[in-house]
Amino acid sequence: MGNIYGNDAYNNGRKEKKISGSAVARIVIWSVVFFLLVGVFAAAMLGNFLGGTLFAGGRIHLGDWYFDDDFNVGNGVFSGKIRELSIDWVAGNVTVMATDGEEIRITEDYDGDDDAYSLRWQAEDGKLSVKYCKPTIKTALFGSKAPSKNLTVLIPEALLNELDEIQISTVSAAQDVRVSARELDIETVSGKTTISGDYDAVEIETVSGNVDLKGYVKRATFDGVSARIELSLRAQAERVSLETVSGDMRLILPESTTGFRVDTDSLSGSTEIRGFDGGTSKTWGDGSMKIDVDSVSGKLIIEKETKD
Repeated sequence: MGNIYGNDAYNNGRKEKKISGSAVARIVIWSVVFFLLVGVFAAAMLGNFLGGTLFAGGRIHLGDWYFDDDFNVGNGVFSGKIRELSIDWVAGNVTVMATDGEEIRITEDYDGDDDAYSLRWQAEDGKLSVKYCKPTIKTALFGSKAPSKNLTVLIPEALLNELDEIQISTVSAAQDVRVSARELDIETVSGKTTISGDYDAVEIETVSGNVDLKGYVKRATFDGVSARIELSLRAQAERVSLETVSGDMRLILPESTTGFRVDTDSLSGSTEIRGFDGGTSKTWGDGSMKIDVDSVSGKLIIEKETKD
């Protein structure tokens, strides 16, 4: 096991980081910032979906504003290429996966009798947009609760090479993405994110939602609050940036890894390296992969892939 910081002490194989008086003060400050970040980020995310007032005769806005007349209502099937996929969803699960068919399919399991809660979708200028429901819904006397609905988007294998970007924004919804694209951008509050695919760039922001990614990523940025992050790479990345508040991180690198360099800024956190021996305090091998870590109360484990 390599020692990332030469000044750190080890006790029975476990790393203990010495914290100065100023660092203790920073921990207190960042603890306060943690709760502020949770509130601000969650409010910002929820604002995209739940803006408006909840009272008799009032309205609730779900998703970014759009002209409902321009969108199709309910499940849909269409033929055509897309370069971009954008999904806004509240409550339920979101699954994006490949199919051997020839058409793109958008389906949900909503069986209610109010079309206002049926999904909306639009395919225009190479972009497929999927919305949770009508942009404005009248509320009941004491407010309205969005029904839980599961969304599935199936994209033909033959069209995946044309897919430039996937954007998913969710609240109280899990995401399961099993297709590749050049870019993947996910924002979520209270929902687990599972990803399997190859990407040039990945950016994920999450509050109270774990992230599991398996595949190839050239550049990745993860920003989490009260979230666990696990990234398992099948090929060495160029750069991985991890920023967390109260969340552990695990980075699994392939046996073909030639080297990495770790730059950390952590309070009450630790870094542990497994399976990579013979490196310096911050660098292993040729140092070609850059790993940037900024965490408050989070542990980072970097380990070599092991094959059964």
